[in-house]
Amino acid sequence: MSVGCADMASQSMALDDPVSFRSLMADCHMPSIQIEHIFNAGYTTIALLAHGIHDESKMEEFVEHLSLIPEGETFQTFSPQSAAIRRVLKECIAKCVLSGRDAPIEAPVAPTTKTRLSVADVKALKTEFCQNCPGELLLPATMPSLSFLCILKDAIDTNNFTWIPWKSRTSEADEQAFAEHRRPRNDRQLLRSLLTEGDSVLNEQPEAVINHQAPTEVVLAKFQNLLSVALAMLGSAHLLVVKRFHAKFLELALAKPRDQHLRASSLSEILDADRVAWSAVTDLLYESKWTLNDVLNEVAFCRQVFHTSLAPRPRPVQQPKQDPPKRRPDLPKPLPKKPKTVSPGNDSPKQPKNDTKDLKWDNSWLRKLPDGKGICMRFNMNKCKSGKTCRFAHQCPVPKANGEPCGGFRTAARHKSAPH
Repeated sequence: MSVGCADMASQSMALDDPVSFRSLMADCHMPSIQIEHIFNAGYTTIALLAHGIHDESKMEEFVEHLSLIPEGETFQTFSPQSAAIRRVLKECIAKCVLSGRDAPIEAPVAPTTKTRLSVADVKALKTEFCQNCPGELLLPATMPSLSFLCILKDAIDTNNFTWIPWKSRTSEADEQAFAEHRRPRNDRQLLRSLLTEGDSVLNEQPEAVINHQAPTEVVLAKFQNLLSVALAMLGSAHLLVVKRFHAKFLELALAKPRDQHLRASSLSEILDADRVAWSAVTDLLYESKWTLNDVLNEVAFCRQVFHTSLAPRPRPVQQPKQDPPKRRPDLPKPLPKKPKTVSPGNDSPKQPKNDTKDLKWDNSWLRKLPDGKGICMRFNMNKCKSGKTCRFAHQCPVPKANGEPCGGFRTAARHKSAPH
């Protein structure tokens, strides 16, 4: 075996040697109690710790996971313990890279890198768009947001142009509302966003709200217009071509079928049809060498994608109402029901028809019985619904000649008609 091969073999053995790993942590001035905590967590070699994370943006979470946090305390980002863990982690990754056994975080990530646009870039795109299309009025509700433009530009630059969901087609008004109502980030979240170089900003994106109660034409035109302006602003397609594509789609989506047994597509079905249409656009774009303008014209006016996905649907069959069964003439007529009698113990008898309206309390009526129990005012005004469970007496409050209340088990309205 040559000297070079022997060195590589020895380095490879050191990556899986627990003694070498323990020595490395001691050289990095890591406390012995922290070293034992990492070993107890299962990370016993350099290779295991280096491959413990798959993305560099997750390093701070991994450091927190490896930290020995006493009960009742919180993780301290800026501490000698956290610094020692970061140093050991980076040393392990570097050793894996030098040995030819790269850790996952060193793998090339160029295809998944998101294209970022600054506010100045968006302002320049907006100025150029207004010069090329002077008839278009850009308002906060019609101007695509920064996050939407970043998603669309990333898909175009990486040649991975796909259907963009409606909730991601946000405007500047949606972005402003999101920023105003978003809860402020704490120090820990802010530090994590700075360490990941703003990746968390791209993950925290506003989402558009699809109002299913609004007219279909208004909702569909809103999301179509945002996509048309964004494609034209990024120079992927001509604004007139994209608007003709969307106008054809809108015409078929809102068309009312002549047959009364059929119905037009609902908003959720139109959303699915929009996904199918743009899937056909992307498939044709990858299969051929055509431009996006040619593909949009081909799908909208030469193929039957729109007609198939927006075809009228059959209406649900409604069951006819069944008439009640007719009485046979040979059967005897049912006997009339006897009126219900009021038992003597019921203290809330039904009032006569001329006494069912709400009454007003007369100031001359008494409010208490001789024994001190209160008289129910709601009962005498036909408003009490408690019945026997009422804590007040359901008795007549009209005063007699001796100054005491009548006390009859009836309302004051029936005082004159009742015998005394």
